Amino acid sequence: MYEIVRAEITDGLFIGNEDFPGEAELAKMFGVSLATSRLVLQRLAADGLIDRGRGRRSLATFKVGAQRVTPLAGNRGVFDYKILQLDEGIAPWAACQALGLREGSSTWRCLRLRLLTGRPHSVTVHYQREEVGRLHDAAALTKVSMPLLLEAAGLQTERDERIVGVMRPPPIVSEALNIDVWNKVLVTTLVSFAGNGPATEYARIFFHPDEQNSLTAMAAYGDGGER
Repeated sequence: MYEIVRAEITDGLFIGNEDFPGEAELAKMFGVSLATSRLVLQRLAADGLIDRGRGRRSLATFKVGAQRVTPLAGNRGVFDYKILQLDEGIAPWAACQALGLREGSSTWRCLRLRLLTGRPHSVTVHYQREEVGRLHDAAALTKVSMPLLLEAAGLQTERDERIVGVMRPPPIVSEALNIDVWNKVLVTTLVSFAGNGPATEYARIFFHPDEQNSLTAMAAYGDGGER
C-alpha cells in the first residue's frame, strides 16, 4: 500500500491539487483498517512526501524533479529490439514540459521491447518532438539504441536526469513483458539533453520483474546508455 501511494505521489498525480486522500479514504480504497492507513500516512510524512497536520487534509509536498547524473556507459549492442508502437499523438504533461511544449501537445512516440538473449528484459517508451522523431529510420529502431540514433541525428546526449520508482505498467507493456497487469515493476524515467535548451527526449523504462531486483543489473545493461 505504501509503495503504490508513494509511486502515485512521485509520478506527480497530486501536484497542483489538494485532493490527497485522508485516513478514511485510503482505508476504503485499499480495504484496510484505519490503523493501517494511518501508519502509511505517517511513513509518507516521515519520508517528506506529504505534509500532515491536525484538523486539515494532508498535502503532497513532492515536486517533480530529478537528480542530475552522469549517463551510464552501458554495454552497447546487448539488446534486440521489437517495436510495439510507433506513432504521433498527445503526450503526458511531464513529457511535454521536458520537451518544451505546451500541455496537450503531440509528440513522436515509440515503444520498444528490449530482449536480452531472447527473453523480455524491459520496455522503453520514448517521447520526442515530432521533427526529431521523424529523423529515425524504422528499420534502425529495431537494431540501434536510442542514444546512438539521437547521435546520428546530430543530438548527442550530454546528460540525463533520472528518477527511479515503482508503478503498474500500461497493458501494452505488461503484455509484452508477459506479466500480469496488476504487477508493479521498477520504472526509470530519463530526461535526456543535448545542450542547454529543452530536452531531446523523455523516456520511461519498465523492467521485467526478473530484472528489477538489482540496480547493479540496471547499470550493467545500460538504462542510461543503451535504451
